[in-house]
Amino acid sequence: MLLALIACQSGAVIGPVDPGQIEVEEPDDTGLENIPGIETSELFQLERVVEIELEISDEGWDSLRSDPYTYVEAQLTIDDRPYASVGVRIKGRLGSLRTLPNKAALKIDFQQFGGSKGPDGLKKLNLNNMVQDCAQAHELLSYGIHRDLGIPAPRVAYAWVQINHQDYGLYTLVDVYDDVFLERTFDDPSGNLYDGDYHLYPDNSYDLVDFHTGTQHLFELDEGDDVGFADVYAVTAARDEGFDAVGQVVDLDAFATFLGISAWTGHYDSYAYYTNNYRLYFDPGRDGKAVFLPWDPDWAFYSSTPVTSGTGVIAQGCLADADCREKAHDAAAHISATLPGSALERDLVDIYELTEDYIQDDPKRESGVGQIESCRADLLDWIDRRQGELDSYGF
Repeated sequence: MLLALIACQSGAVIGPVDPGQIEVEEPDDTGLENIPGIETSELFQLERVVEIELEISDEGWDSLRSDPYTYVEAQLTIDDRPYASVGVRIKGRLGSLRTLPNKAALKIDFQQFGGSKGPDGLKKLNLNNMVQDCAQAHELLSYGIHRDLGIPAPRVAYAWVQINHQDYGLYTLVDVYDDVFLERTFDDPSGNLYDGDYHLYPDNSYDLVDFHTGTQHLFELDEGDDVGFADVYAVTAARDEGFDAVGQVVDLDAFATFLGISAWTGHYDSYAYYTNNYRLYFDPGRDGKAVFLPWDPDWAFYSSTPVTSGTGVIAQGCLADADCREKAHDAAAHISATLPGSALERDLVDIYELTEDYIQDDPKRESGVGQIESCRADLLDWIDRRQGELDSYGF
């Protein structure tokens, strides 16, 4: 595997990278095992499609049909390695939610019913159905760009999934934001990790979660200590005082990079442009400042994303602040300058080739093969034309 992608797929990332200081490394063909200091991954590899089999009892199946978000016990096999008594539930809400026997996205919890940890010491694992990603590659490219610029992001691999001996097709394997992720990517993993996705009500209405007095209590604590949202409230209070005060509680260098990536990738459904699909980590290694982390970029690479007018209040503040805006522009320009011809782009092309036959054979895909091929060509074209588009938008 190419060196630059291996490093961003598996290595720890501690802080944002100054785009002007990044050096593009030449490909290294020595192989993963010969690269000192690189954490190997049993699961997150891009040279093969992982084989996953799930066996769910009739009772478990009926339970998932009636209560999709409650774990049921299942038997899991990954590349012929069995994991007994794992938990499985449906993943996804508005937009991506599919129920069985359709192409449901799934969450796996290796320890929900007393089992051992999974590959790479994982406690949980996501199986994403890519029903809103016609290129079947948005996660791979978007998360790879984040890691290349120093923003911690999930690792991605591909899997062929069978449930009760029936093919469910091609999925992405995606990291879970939890304590295992924090331990791998931050020097100090003891901070609070919050989920910033929209808050869904029983009638399917929802509130977007941001640093407003009306929604700040809707963040969900995923890891850390319950402090009554004091750390979140501190960001809201700083926002009310002005953008200089925000810099005391948010890592603005990291946020500017995060915003620049959101703009370059056209991630409409992100914190920057829809106050959705993000995680927030209050990093003790940065004096407790908040770090924004990306999530669920199936709606990335969306050409109508209004890149010059952020929706999230921190994004609005960054775009209105000359220094922060310049750093966001620098991050986007760096992607344009380094991504074409890079290891990450070459790996994207390799993934197209690797998964081509699996897409053909996928019995539950919702996009036609021709549409997927067109979307994949458009994604490669995006890399070449994106900077010109950003210039025309005034970003």
